[in-house]
Formats: sequence, structure tokens, C-alpha cells
Amino acid sequence: MPEALIVQLSDVHVKTADDPIVAKWPALIRAIQAELTSDIQASIITFCGDAAFSGVSDQFDVAYMLLADLQRQLRLSHPTIPCHILTVPGNHDCDLTSHDQEARVTLRRSAQAKAPSPSISEVLLEPQKAYFVFAKSLSTLATLSPRAPFYTCADLIVSGFRLRFHLLNSSWTSILQETDDLVFVVSAREEK
Repeated sequence: MPEALIVQLSDVHVKTADDPIVAKWPALIRAIQAELTSDIQASIITFCGDAAFSGVSDQFDVAYMLLADLQRQLRLSHPTIPCHILTVPGNHDCDLTSHDQEARVTLRRSAQAKAPSPSISEVLLEPQKAYFVFAKSLSTLATLSPRAPFYTCADLIVSGFRLRFHLLNSSWTSILQETDDLVFVVSAREEK
């Protein structure tokens, strides 16, 4: 029976190319390559947040280097197996250092019960600007973006079977020193 390999990664929190995870990355690649057998029809890497340490472009450059290298190495070792990458952001993927925290707290509370207005969305999504560039550069499937910042889905057909991945951005209202006072999810219907 045909199979797909789904690899779930998260929380590398990279700052620079000197981070310890960079030196350990080749071992991770070898471990994943060992899972690719002749029954595998596709490999999907799902990166589930916190690629960066504090959401700045330089950190995403390092995270991109790691994930692109993983994808490249899987394709080189198994050229007949397609390799896809999907990502969702985590709270560390938001650059919150240059934004007015009081304004963010106030705006996120005003958006709790409904989809936010475009002006509130623009302010609350600004810290994820570098993440959206990172996600677009990696994904071969659908990705969260400024046009679809809260939710999207990606379909992949493997041997006639559809695999659907729901990508939900739950970190767009993040603040420094998180509290549990807010849980906010925009449904697919609200976003459209």
C-alpha cells in the first residue's frame, strides 16, 4: 500500500548559524532519510511554529537554510519522492520588539469575538511580516500569507488519496510575556 511520510518539526528557535541545532541538523536529516522506503510516495515536512527566536529576518534566514537543506537532501537521496514543506507560525515567529505592547493588548481584546477589521488585522499581523516571507519561500503548497493570514488549507494527492492539511495561525495576537487571557481563532468562513 502506498504511504506518505509526514515529519512534524517545531521549536528550533534559531538566532544565528552558530546555534547548536545547526550542528545537529545533519543527524536529523539522516534520521529522516532512513524513514524513506520504496513504499513512500511523498514526504511532507510540517513545521509547527517557532522557527525563529524572536521573529526577525536574519533568524528566518537561518531557519530557511535548515529547512531548505532538509528538503534538498531528501530530494537528492530519494529523487522520485516529492518533498513538500508546510509551516505555521508560533509566538516566537513574531517580532514584538518594535511594537507598542499596550496597543497590541487593546487591539487583540477588541478582536476576541469576531474576525478583526482590516485595520486591526494590519496592526496585529505586522510582527509576522518576516514569517510570511519565510513561509512563502519554502512552501510548494498553500501557505499562510498576508492575503490569507489566519487560515488556509493545503491539499496533496498521494496515490489517488487526498491529504488535507489545515494551517491555522494562532500566534498573530501574541504579546511579550504571554498570558492566557485570550484564545482567538478565525474560522475559515469568517476569513473569506
